[in-house]
Amino acid sequence: MAFPPDDSELEKLERQRILIPRLRLRYPDPIERRWYAMERQGYPRPKPIGPKEPNGPRWKAACALERARQKDQNWDCDQLTESNPLDCPNKEWRQFIQIPTKRNFVPWKDFRVRVDAKSSGPIWHNRTAVTYYSTWQLLLFLECHDMGTRFFGNTEKWDWRSGQIPESWTGGGIQFEPIRSLRSYRKFARVLDAIVWFAEEDAKNNHFVLTRSGWQGRRQIDDQEHAEMEARSIELAKRCRARFRISYPKVIEVIRFLCGRWGDWERIGYQNHKKAYQTFIGKSVTLARYLKDVPPQRLFEDVGRVTGHFKPTLRVIFQDWATEWREDAERLIISFSRPDAILKADFTKEQANAFLDFVEGHDLYEFYWRWRSLNERAFSGDSRHLAGLKSDLQGMALSVEHLVKAMLVGNVQFPKTQLYEKFKQIWPTVTPVGKLLKTEEYRKISQLHSAIDLDWFNAKQGGSLPAQIASDLAICQAIRGNAHHQISEQNQLKLERMSLILLRGVMNAFLEAKSRWPIAAHMQIQ
Repeated sequence: MAFPPDDSELEKLERQRILIPRLRLRYPDPIERRWYAMERQGYPRPKPIGPKEPNGPRWKAACALERARQKDQNWDCDQLTESNPLDCPNKEWRQFIQIPTKRNFVPWKDFRVRVDAKSSGPIWHNRTAVTYYSTWQLLLFLECHDMGTRFFGNTEKWDWRSGQIPESWTGGGIQFEPIRSLRSYRKFARVLDAIVWFAEEDAKNNHFVLTRSGWQGRRQIDDQEHAEMEARSIELAKRCRARFRISYPKVIEVIRFLCGRWGDWERIGYQNHKKAYQTFIGKSVTLARYLKDVPPQRLFEDVGRVTGHFKPTLRVIFQDWATEWREDAERLIISFSRPDAILKADFTKEQANAFLDFVEGHDLYEFYWRWRSLNERAFSGDSRHLAGLKSDLQGMALSVEHLVKAMLVGNVQFPKTQLYEKFKQIWPTVTPVGKLLKTEEYRKISQLHSAIDLDWFNAKQGGSLPAQIASDLAICQAIRGNAHHQISEQNQLKLERMSLILLRGVMNAFLEAKSRWPIAAHMQIQ
């Protein structure tokens, strides 16, 4: 089957009553002949034989409908006051609108209108019917694209010329899912129509709000526009509920069906099919959110696990990287307490979550992003991945400095500018860690450029807890100070060890600051 589909494929599917258009606009032949004669004025054109529509109510109605259709295509109208002319047609327009599901199939060639002159041979005008499909029918077409049973198994020694499966064949399996999905699409057609209607009307609604004062190019949407678009979306959802008689549970049922089909195509490896379903599922989730004001987590739970993944299917389809990397960061922080940990620390789950709440409350998500980038690059197999790891490491050190600064703001009168000096404000000289930070040994290690002295660091790990913490802080400053220099380390495992030092260092800084001051979980707006 051709893709994108051509007219012959669509006609074939309509004839078989598999993919039936939602609506068809068809004007009587006399109207088409009159329009044909009016087109391209100034060019010689034979006057078509046959009756042409005279002035009158039908001609007036046809012209009015075409003007309304053209206006709607400009997206300049207010969707709350002006509806699509084919959604709510005037009484005199309905004579031109056909519902193919309620009519017998008509070959598409029969829509042609003969427009030749008396002295010429037959000339046919083909552009006479406007056939409308709904967006969700693209998914149905994808199913048709792969429709039919398919089996898998060992076909060695089969006689393919016979066209028969050997009676002795017992292995393999047969897949009927694309055929079953056709029945489901018929079952859910009304809800799918509602999802498409809301998505299209909402997109036009947002366009109207943003361009009402004229096109202003790329810009930031202000709070008032956000609030207006949200209020208008809520109103559209109410109208959608009444128009199509749908409810939140019905939309959730459709989302579960769509997620199942997404999972099937994802398993097979058809990326375009998978992306098409993902896009439509996103539109469906948006409508569900407006039909019932529930938090995303509740909506994810209502849909549940449809595929074989170990988490709600919507979380698999629409990955929230911040949530996922928070979970990974929590596991990593707690892993310091494991007996086989590379670096040791007794961080609890409660302490880890308090720190991560602090990260998110101060909008320092780059901390997660740097961790994500370093972890992905460490296993990428890229021949130049070491350069990327070094860059990520320096970026992590910068995010550590931002976090430490946030700990000091509001708690010390004048936060220092250098990371090492910030550490000394969290651990003053009266503390064992602060005393070590003031010594020449630790200061010298913190000021090293290019080479990070991990041998010195490793030697300190067998010492006291203050010595371990102070060594973390000295190495953190050494990495941060190398933002103006190239890190010379070429051993990937040592670079990964440095990242753990940064994490343990900032975690200890947070716990120490929290024990001294009331650390705000959220950013303070001044």
